[in-house]
Amino acid sequence: MDVPSASARLEAALLDVAEANKPTPRDLEKRLQVIQAVRSSLQELPYVKIDVLPYGSFVSGFYKSSSDLDLALVASVHVNTLTPRQLNEMRRAGHSGDFVPLGAFDKTDKAPILRKAALLLRNRQIPRGYSMQYILHARVPIINFKDAWHDIECDLCIGDNTTAFKASVMRQVALINPRFGGLFRLVKAWAKAHGINNGADSTFNSWCLGLVVIFYMQMRPAGAMLPSLVSLFYAETPGPDAVRLLALGSTVDVAVAHGVLEQRVRGAAAEFGHVGSDVSLSALFTDFVNTTRFHLTECLKSPESLRCASVWHGCLTVGKFGRAFALMVEDPFDASDNVARTFGCLDMPPTSLGFVHSVFEATGGVLADARDGQVDLDTAIAWLFGHWVLTEVPALVPSVFSQEMAAWAAREVQRAREAEIPDRHTSTPQAAIANAANAAARAAHDSFRALLGAVQCNYPLPTLDDYRHAFLRNPDILPGRALGHGDGSGGAEAKKSSKGKKQREKRADKDKAAPAGAADHAAAAAGAAPLPSSSGGPPAAAADDAADNAPAPAASAARGSRRHALPAAAGSGVVGNSQGARPRSQHTSSGGGGGAPAAAGDAPSASVQGGAQLHGGGGGGGGKRGGRSGAQTAAHPVGSGGSQGNGKAAAALAGVMGGMAIGGGGGGGKLKQARPHGAKAAANGAH
Repeated sequence: MDVPSASARLEAALLDVAEANKPTPRDLEKRLQVIQAVRSSLQELPYVKIDVLPYGSFVSGFYKSSSDLDLALVASVHVNTLTPRQLNEMRRAGHSGDFVPLGAFDKTDKAPILRKAALLLRNRQIPRGYSMQYILHARVPIINFKDAWHDIECDLCIGDNTTAFKASVMRQVALINPRFGGLFRLVKAWAKAHGINNGADSTFNSWCLGLVVIFYMQMRPAGAMLPSLVSLFYAETPGPDAVRLLALGSTVDVAVAHGVLEQRVRGAAAEFGHVGSDVSLSALFTDFVNTTRFHLTECLKSPESLRCASVWHGCLTVGKFGRAFALMVEDPFDASDNVARTFGCLDMPPTSLGFVHSVFEATGGVLADARDGQVDLDTAIAWLFGHWVLTEVPALVPSVFSQEMAAWAAREVQRAREAEIPDRHTSTPQAAIANAANAAARAAHDSFRALLGAVQCNYPLPTLDDYRHAFLRNPDILPGRALGHGDGSGGAEAKKSSKGKKQREKRADKDKAAPAGAADHAAAAAGAAPLPSSSGGPPAAAADDAADNAPAPAASAARGSRRHALPAAAGSGVVGNSQGARPRSQHTSSGGGGGAPAAAGDAPSASVQGGAQLHGGGGGGGGKRGGRSGAQTAAHPVGSGGSQGNGKAAAALAGVMGGMAIGGGGGGGKLKQARPHGAKAAANGAH
């Protein structure tokens, strides 16, 4: 009997992962029950034509059992109930008649409506106890809760009859080429595992990620697999100044537009449906990762080029958003909207884009090694998708992972769910929910690292916090940074003073002598070899030898004679055989008068993951270094500055981290405070 090749086994595993990300009939039934319960509860609102409509992944079909449910409250209100201000705004917006849709209100007026809706839902006991969150200052105000029956996370906003249009277009696009569905599901699972599908963390939102996949298939070097979206709505391409379908001032009826789309999709399927049918999913995924990484590299190296991905035209265009964004992906139905705005603007270093680039780069290396058989399949799948695959992809057990590993993963998932339950004894519900969410995220991340240790994975696992920490130590990690373009300043880095250059060179020399980083400290604590700094490289020979000599293993069917031990429970101090858990502790260091820099930054492992405060202090030059070290590694670092008010440096660096740094002047020094995301705020203070 022939043994399947490494590429064939990888292909089978990726197909299993994509298949497991499809919804089941039970998933559909649960969501329909929740929609009906919410719709029934909100009929008591003082509006007319009240309805609750789903949108997002539920409408597009790209959801699974653990996906959230996006809902929109659609209703109208009589003009006699509007305030004079609201009435004037409606008239300026072109609304006429006796009734105005709630979706036409601004977010200030939507907030009290959502509060009324939340009260009704709580009275009907629709949300699970202590799960209601009010996110009313966001770009799109929502209330978030988990339903009391199925524990499905729900987001309720105020919308209109166009709210579900984008998701329905995504569903139609999937009908053109069947390869899109498998690739998008695989990309979503991988992106979620690596923390790059979360707009709140300045990475891709789901709509943007879907457009990136469509753009790849339109621009695929070996041949386009999808048409431009404009060709699905118009026989002839409208002019560049034409108003898009959902843009302000559009007079297009979305129902009519959707009817045209359904007709043209059938013709497009005949033209594009067979393209790429002979390409394996693993090859398609690898090509997507490498091609997208190339585009991200170009954006980081040449931000002044204003590269913008346009799925409307199916090509690269020049971004015209009025702001210098780190990444530009045009909304196909509103040319004025950059759906990649979550990555921020170039007035700050694009660290989140650099982090995403590092994930793409590392993923390309892992996939290449897995296809060539240079790494075990369980190691590759564990690194790509995390520990959830052991519980949600049953086809991988025992073909890839052992039954013992699956049982361990089930316990870890349950532990994360328990951590997600808010503590009712916390001062406020909002604080309890936030604390529980943070605890669940830490538990999931610990489980991910524990799994990688158990399978002897020696590939680096990029995280946003670690990347920002590394950026503060060495800004040149951003692609193109050494050329003076990585910060979006068009060469400003090269124009800095020679004094600043010497200081950076001195810090670099000290960093070379210092420990490699948090991951290496944790690995050393567990007695294992540190993770390699190069992304995507094969495991070191030492790691292979350790795996071959691992004691008392739970065998993985995929490894043959190679065996590995089950991971220890996350947080127990030992992570498998590869990496130790990072203790949550507090490090304090203080320098002497004008002495050497504080050494706090040399042992950052506690605060990188545990969130502990790190204090760096000292007199003279020591305070500056200590303050910088704290800004690098702690959520709220504190660094006491020297006689020249060196706390300013710590504040500036902490702004990049989104944290807070406090520097106390040694004699006439100034206290500087950096708000999250680098907003400037300063207050004079005494020693």
